[in-house]
Order: sequence, then C-alpha cells, then structure tokens
Amino acid sequence: MAYDDGADLRPFAAISADMYVRCADVRVLRVGFAAWVSSVTGLAVELFGGAFPHEWLLGRTLAGGTRDASVESGSPAAAVDMLDENAESAFAYLWLEERELALRDVRITVQRFGDDGGQALLRVTIGYFTRQVDAARLGQALVELLHANVTAETTYGQVATLHPQYPPRTRLDVLLRRDAADSAGEATRVLRGYEWATLCPSALIGRLGGVDAVRESGAFAAVRAAGPALLLLATRSPVDYDESAARRVWHTLRPVLPPGRPKPLPLLSFASMVLEDARP
Repeated sequence: MAYDDGADLRPFAAISADMYVRCADVRVLRVGFAAWVSSVTGLAVELFGGAFPHEWLLGRTLAGGTRDASVESGSPAAAVDMLDENAESAFAYLWLEERELALRDVRITVQRFGDDGGQALLRVTIGYFTRQVDAARLGQALVELLHANVTAETTYGQVATLHPQYPPRTRLDVLLRRDAADSAGEATRVLRGYEWATLCPSALIGRLGGVDAVRESGAFAAVRAAGPALLLLATRSPVDYDESAARRVWHTLRPVLPPGRPKPLPLLSFASMVLEDARP
C-alpha cells in the first residue's frame, strides 16, 4: 500500500520479511542474527547501491521493556553484539532523507519471546519510493532472503506488504487473539499465518495433500523447496496480491490454518485476510 510522506510527498510503501526460529541458546541465535544482518545489508546495497549514508541507530530492549539505544556510524553488524541473555530484542535502523535515493528506510530486528526465550523473530522492513523501485524485484529479493536463511530450526516465515503491528504475533495471530508463544508452540500442527509469500513447515505439507497437490492447486505462482519447508508465492509481484489471491491461498491452506473466526481490531489492517473460520 502506497501513501504520501508529508515531508517529501513522493508516494512510498513498505515491505517486510519475517522468519521465526526455535533457538533457546542466545549464542546460536547471535550467529543466525549475524547472517540475517549480513544478508539484508548485502541485499540493500545490491538493490539500491552503496552510496547512501551508513548512520544507523543501534540498540536493544531489555527485560521489562527498557530500551538502550545509541547512534553508531558504520555497519549495522554491531547490533549483533547487543544481543545477549539480558536482551529481549536488538535492532539496527536506518532512515534516509536524501531525495534522490529510492530507498527510504531499513529496519532490522531480532526479538526473543516465549517463557524461556526459546523462540525468536528475525525481521527486516524496507521502506521505498514506489516510482523508483520495481516492487516485483524487491519482493523477490526478500523471498530469496528467506530462502537463503532457512534452517532446521525455522518454524514459519513470510513476506508481507502489510506487516504485523504487534510482533512477534503474525496478523492472523492478532485477528484470532492468539498468543505468540502459544502460536509458535503449535507451529508443527497449524500454520501461523499466510501472506504474499508464506513459508510452510514440512510437517504440515502432508495434510495439504503433498507437494504436488499444493503445486496443482492453482493458488500459487511459485512453489519452492526451502530447506525442510515449502516457500509459497501467491503472485509474481507483491503489488498483485489482492483479496482474490488471498482467498485462493486461504482456501488451499485452510486444512492447516488454526480454527476460529478472525476478528478485526481498530487501526489494524486486515486487508488480504479472509475473515472466515478456516475449519468451521
């Protein structure tokens, strides 16, 4: 969805990639976060060039919500060092004001959750000016980002143009009033959500009729193996993902979606979400 930045007036949009992993050992999670940060920064340079300034806001959130942030000059990789046993999240944010650039902002985060901190969300959100960026190319680059970072500990992933506003819950979690930890704990039994691109764990594929049945459903423009999961792409470009495409995806995935009727919340966009019980 494009909208106007009051300061610049050029229409811009945002797209995000989320990957959920099981990881009780924060040292192992740091390795995964380092790979995620490296992949994202490499992607940004490849798509937008390396001329933009590298002044990042780096920081972390501690238990209880205390935020510790500082401005660093250089690579966002320093955010990895902020992730330790005391941190609930670590982040690297970049905002750009140069009008000649196609890139508007980049936000890279890792968030630990669950009673033992054994679940984590890796996220990147990229803001861009729509008249200067090929949305299909950017979306495909984020799909490749997910594909490259999938491991045996990955439980779910997605690329979305309307990213969840209550992380680490997915949009479907929020609309079903599901707790993030409960949702993550059931990831091998029910699919946590669906978006333009959806990473479906291998444990759920059999209940969809198998890989061939998913491919032949007609709901997806592409079906790819991604480690132990399937990466499902609803349309070739994220700008083509509309209500009709979402319904096709929902209809194909409904055997593994959680039961319950999604209920909208004020200020939360539920566009491209089917507001029906998947298993009435």
